[in-house]
Amino acid sequence: SECLNSDTLSSRPSGDEITWIGDSYSTGAQALIEASFPGISFGGSVNDANSTIQACKNVAMDTDCNANPTNPSALNVLKRVVTAGELKPWLVMAVGTNEGWSNESIAELKQILSGARDAKVVMVTSKTANSDYTESNERLRRLVNEEDDYYLADWAAVSDPSYFAEDSIHPVSNGG
Repeated sequence: SECLNSDTLSSRPSGDEITWIGDSYSTGAQALIEASFPGISFGGSVNDANSTIQACKNVAMDTDCNANPTNPSALNVLKRVVTAGELKPWLVMAVGTNEGWSNESIAELKQILSGARDAKVVMVTSKTANSDYTESNERLRRLVNEEDDYYLADWAAVSDPSYFAEDSIHPVSNGG
């Protein structure tokens, strides 16, 4: 396993090969994600209860958010996708800024995916201006180093300010 970069893949997966579960980083970059991966579907309009991307999605805890009575956790969304047989060959887990990844949530992720042995999983690190996600990101790095078919998209390592919106947290929609 390794960090993803332009040299990592022999070919870029198409959108219809990707299940994307994400928080506000993803909602902010939705247009770019859709342009970069044509055919990707988030399972509903953004912030809809059926969508796989929602602005304040937590890793393991359901929340009330954006006037939605239930904003399911990323792990509960993944369970729903796997149970429905809708997991695609690539899974992007772009969550963690609202809660971080604990050892328990990583164990649950691996358990949920235990029957999906062919899935390639991209874990996105977290970064905010006022929170320290060092431990969560280190857990993700260990996971990627220990497990086959897990890759790291290291958002926390990005330092070019042109990739960030004014809040210095979220990606800009035109290239972050």
